[in-house]
Amino acid sequence: MKMKRNKYIGITIMIITFVVVFVILAFYTPNVEIRVALLIAVIGLVSPLFVLWAQIEDKKKEEEEFKQLMVKLEEIQQELKKEDKPRGGVAIADVLASGLEYYTEHMNKPNKEKKND
Repeated sequence: MKMKRNKYIGITIMIITFVVVFVILAFYTPNVEIRVALLIAVIGLVSPLFVLWAQIEDKKKEEEEFKQLMVKLEEIQQELKKEDKPRGGVAIADVLASGLEYYTEHMNKPNKEKKND
């Protein structure tokens, strides 16, 4: 909201400056030198407003990029939560099955050696 106010304040200052200076130039200055000096003053007063507009536009772009980044981070966080579901039952069963398989192979080897003797 602060950014919107700055933009409107800048526009208002620019309009007031142009109106005041052009009124003074049109009605109250008979000399060309004074008109040129007033035009230079107008340029000096108006040029910072263009800088203000550029900063406002940059700020808008930064805020939009920040919003997009936050949306992507939320999506990644949701995906990580989905992957964090416990799947320990399958892993324990695999460990037990491989352990039992190793045990049966180990226990059956001495029996085979005894039969060969």
